[in-house]
Amino acid sequence: MENLAIKLTDVRKTFGIKEVVNIQELTAYENNRIGIIGDNGTGKSTLLKIIQGEIMPETGCIQREVSFSYFSQIQKVTKTNDSESIDWELVSRFKVPKNEISTLSGGEETKYRLAQALSTYQMGLLLDEPTTHLDRSGVDYLVEELKYYYGTLIFVSHDRYFLNKMATKIWELKDGQITEYIGNYDAFKQQKEIEKLEQQRVAENYA
Repeated sequence: MENLAIKLTDVRKTFGIKEVVNIQELTAYENNRIGIIGDNGTGKSTLLKIIQGEIMPETGCIQREVSFSYFSQIQKVTKTNDSESIDWELVSRFKVPKNEISTLSGGEETKYRLAQALSTYQMGLLLDEPTTHLDRSGVDYLVEELKYYYGTLIFVSHDRYFLNKMATKIWELKDGQITEYIGNYDAFKQQKEIEKLEQQRVAENYA
C-alpha cells in the first residue's frame, strides 16, 4: 500500500476577490512525481506554498505526513545562505564555480540554490520552476540527480522536456481547481485531445 505524503481537504485560498485555489480533495503519495501546470497567474506557486505551509488557506485541512524541502522560483542567494549542511560535492557536480555569490550567473545561482534544496534529504520535495536559467546540460544533470530521489516530488514547470522526463502525474490547475492526469506531459496532451474530441462529439449529437 502506498504511503500518504500529503492530503488537502476543502482547501480554499483567495487574493482579494480572486479565488486561486479551491480544492475539495487532493492527495500525493510516496514515490509520486507530480508536475503542476497551468496558465500564468493561476496559482501554481501559491499551491506549492500551501503544501509547504508558507501560505495558510482561509479554509480547509492539510494533512502532512512528511516534511518538505522547498525550492522557490524567486529567491536571492546571499552569503548568509551558506551553511555547513550544504553538500559541496553536489555543488561541484552542478559545476558551480567557487566564486563570490554576487558574481554567479543566473544559471549558476539556480544550480547553487538547487544544491541547497537537495543537500538535506526530506521525504517531500517541492520545486518551483527549477529549470529557470538552466541550459540543457544543467536540466539533464538535474533530471539525473532526481532519478535517485525516492520521496514525493511535486514541481511547477513550463519546461515540456523536464515535465516529460520527470512527471508520472500531471496536476492541471484551472479556475482554482486541480484535474489529475496519469503520465507525463505528452500523455496529458493526448488525454486533453481525447477530451476535446469527446466534447465535440457530444455537442454535434446535441445539435
